[in-house]
Amino acid sequence: MMTTASLPCRVGLALGLALAASTIASAKGLSGHLHGSEWGFVGDPAGAERFVQFTGGKRLVGSGGCNRFSGSFDHDDDMLAIGPLISTRRACASDVMQREQDFFQLFQQVRAADATHLELVLKDADGKVLATLRRRDPD
Repeated sequence: MMTTASLPCRVGLALGLALAASTIASAKGLSGHLHGSEWGFVGDPAGAERFVQFTGGKRLVGSGGCNRFSGSFDHDDDMLAIGPLISTRRACASDVMQREQDFFQLFQQVRAADATHLELVLKDADGKVLATLRRRDPD
């Protein structure tokens, strides 16, 4: 039987556990944020289909805007390395193809990342921001 006096203790304990779980989630680094969701480029023009999805087994899939691609990635804390990648070989409008080539070249430079629930910031070895991606399927 729960008494009225024990209710504040239980609420306090529940709040403390929730805060601890939140701290643990943020301390997990990238692994807690990368897997499963599709990440699209902030600032892409309307109709652009560039995205990447990090799946289990350190694999990734996505679209460069014209061609589908897949490959591997490795991560540890805030370190992230992408590649090698393979892609289909469709031809599209020249501006779409250029954005796609830029996208694939960017992935070759990624060495680190910061992630939150909604945003993934890709960085090079010097910590320079290469791109900001936004979760396309926020829960």
